[in-house]
Amino acid sequence: MALSSKTIEILKALKHAREKRGISAETLEERLNIGHGWVEAVESGAAFPSFDLILSLSQAAEIELGEIIKDSRKEISGGLSRTINGEQENDDLLLRFQYNDYLANYRLPSAAVAQFVELVSEFRKSRNNPEIYYSYMIFSLKKPV
Repeated sequence: MALSSKTIEILKALKHAREKRGISAETLEERLNIGHGWVEAVESGAAFPSFDLILSLSQAAEIELGEIIKDSRKEISGGLSRTINGEQENDDLLLRFQYNDYLANYRLPSAAVAQFVELVSEFRKSRNNPEIYYSYMIFSLKKPV
């Protein structure tokens, strides 16, 4: 899984702030007791850091993470982007989910667009009822008889 462009931007800003404070990557690794090369791997986006690690890096470097995130929010123009597209291919339904930089494709055998539209509609209506909501999360589509 790749990091989102916004996460990479925040990591670069953390690196810039760290360097501006005169703190080396090695010093940060010593403060956090993490292995050699980890700080550079995280800051470059080569490693997939948890939020806890990002927070620990910022705290160990005495960087206010909230300010970096606030500055990055100023540059967001369109907010979040989410799309779902469905296309019938013979008896199968091809689904494409896109959430910002992430794209997932699924093939649902023996399914129809109308079934998926109905399912999504019921799913949206059921958000306030956890029992129904979770039952729709583990659905399987079947070809109409």
